[in-house]
Amino acid sequence: MISPKDIFAGKSAGITTVSFYPDDNKRYYSEYDIKSYKADFIINNLMDLVKIVN
Repeated sequence: MISPKDIFAGKSAGITTVSFYPDDNKRYYSEYDIKSYKADFIINNLMDLVKIVN
C-alpha cells in the first residue's frame, strides 16, 4: 500500500505518481482515502502500468 507521504515525495520530486489499489486492499482502505492522496493515477492491476507508461 502506498502512503500519502510516498505520493507527496514523488510529487515534490516532479515524478508522476501511481497508487496501487487492488481489490484485496478495499477491505482495509476506502476509495475516498486513496483518492485523497491525490496520486496522478490509481490502478487496480499491475498490468495497468503498461497503459500509463505507453
